[in-house]
Amino acid sequence: MVENIEISINKKELAKEKLLRLRELRFDYISEIPQERLTTKDKDYQIYKCRNHWFIGIRNEVWNLIDKSVITDQKIIEDFEKFHEILKTNKSNRYTTEEDIKRGDQFLDQVISYLEQY
Repeated sequence: MVENIEISINKKELAKEKLLRLRELRFDYISEIPQERLTTKDKDYQIYKCRNHWFIGIRNEVWNLIDKSVITDQKIIEDFEKFHEILKTNKSNRYTTEEDIKRGDQFLDQVISYLEQY
């Protein structure tokens, strides 16, 4: 019984921690796609959503939540698999589109909403 309570508390702490990170990815990153390709010398380079880094950040954070059974909702898990598949197949050989960013934002909204209920 004590072990179950500890696991529940740890999941809540993890959900709270990841919620902060996912909100950051959703709201603190720049959605605009620059006219020219970004380089490390560009201002705010690290916080553009058009970088693969943003998509990989979403994938890693959500994967951790699924792996630790914080996210158990089957719809979110299925949507994660679709998001991950898009990342693997479409993003590897082309530039990010506004639609890619929109999908990432929508998926983040879905996960954030779920975690807010946790």
